[in-house]
Amino acid sequence: MSEFENFCNWAKEIMWDSSADSRKSQVRLFQEYLRRAALWASEYRESGWPFYDIAESVDPSFRAPEAKVRDVVNSLPEGGTYYTFKTIEWSLHFAALLDRGDEMPEFANPFEPLLLIYRRGSVVNLSPSGSIEVGEYSIPRKTPEKCRILKPLSDLSEESLSSFDE
Repeated sequence: MSEFENFCNWAKEIMWDSSADSRKSQVRLFQEYLRRAALWASEYRESGWPFYDIAESVDPSFRAPEAKVRDVVNSLPEGGTYYTFKTIEWSLHFAALLDRGDEMPEFANPFEPLLLIYRRGSVVNLSPSGSIEVGEYSIPRKTPEKCRILKPLSDLSEESLSSFDE
């Protein structure tokens, strides 16, 4: 299955959940998103930190099939935030770019941790104070330079993520 189809299927499994059962893993996943996004931002001199369209930074002329992207975004349940919906859209463009097979930096897919956060029931948002909200947790907005050096989260399996929440 292509990366694009895989991400489309993941997005269709999203159900927002207000329970706090998975919040610790969601916060750790968000830190991993920040680390990965910081690597991409440094490579492509992106200023839209921390949420931005990485595929557009890599190749501004490339987009995933717009009808398919709209279909996925429109199928999402109500309750997401602006940044949740935008990052899902951007993840689809990025996945389609990966499927194209161009030579790119060997960084991990930055959107995978975000989609796992969403599949585990939470949303992300920027607060008026400038921090980042994951569920009811508030995470300070660090610079890309500080996020690049965060410890990688190498195991994104359900078992590993559940161990954070126990």
